[in-house]
Amino acid sequence: MKILKSILLLTLFSVALTSCGSDDDGGSSFELTAANFAGNYSLNFYEGTEIETRTINGGTIVTTIESVGDTFTNSVLTLNADGTYVDKSSYRITETTTLTGNPTTIETSIVSETTTGAYTLDTVNKTVTFDGDIFNITRFRETELRLTISDTEIFNDIVTETEEEYRFTR
Repeated sequence: MKILKSILLLTLFSVALTSCGSDDDGGSSFELTAANFAGNYSLNFYEGTEIETRTINGGTIVTTIESVGDTFTNSVLTLNADGTYVDKSSYRITETTTLTGNPTTIETSIVSETTTGAYTLDTVNKTVTFDGDIFNITRFRETELRLTISDTEIFNDIVTETEEEYRFTR
């Protein structure tokens, strides 16, 4: 009887562990399809970093700009099923600029714009392209979307590296 009780307890413990496994990822999975992707998304987070490296007379000058968005008011990205989008944005950006050998400066500006265009969803590589700009889909849930974009541009002796992250809810 003692052996049967031990087996029963082990079985119950195993079932309990297995049933909790899907909660570990922070939410249920939601398949990335064109139909599921279409919808209205409210912007609630933006951060970006731009690092510009210049070579002048054998020396290197590095400028770093850290951007943080806040006060997102009626910032809605509408992704239509036909592959078009409307992005209505209104939020504040605080930019902190650091230039080699100079004091840090902080500037604040208001972004208020409406953009329209076309997008292409790649469900295999988990990317979405908005008018030529390729964003990685880092999180896709029924109520959440996260996009990142990275870019490096080289012009003469100037290298500019940019990284941005956008978070949305719906």
